[in-house]
Amino acid sequence: MDISLEILHSISIKESMQKFFQSEILDGNNKYKCETYDKLVTARKQMSSILQMPNILVIQLKTKSHGSNKWNAISKD
Repeated sequence: MDISLEILHSISIKESMQKFFQSEILDGNNKYKCETYDKLVTARKQMSSILQMPNILVIQLKTKSHGSNKWNAISKD
């Protein structure tokens, strides 16, 4: 299993993990395309928590935004 964590605006890996599993509302220009009704609808997207840890877990720490040369420090808590 691979997890890509955005740590650019977080102070710890724990906070990044909490943000990763938070739900996100898809609305406005980011609406979900409903296959049943063939139209854009407001929806909620959420990654479910890992119920059983895999044998191998790869975590990618995204420390820079696209086009930025600035590096951010983060704690390992």
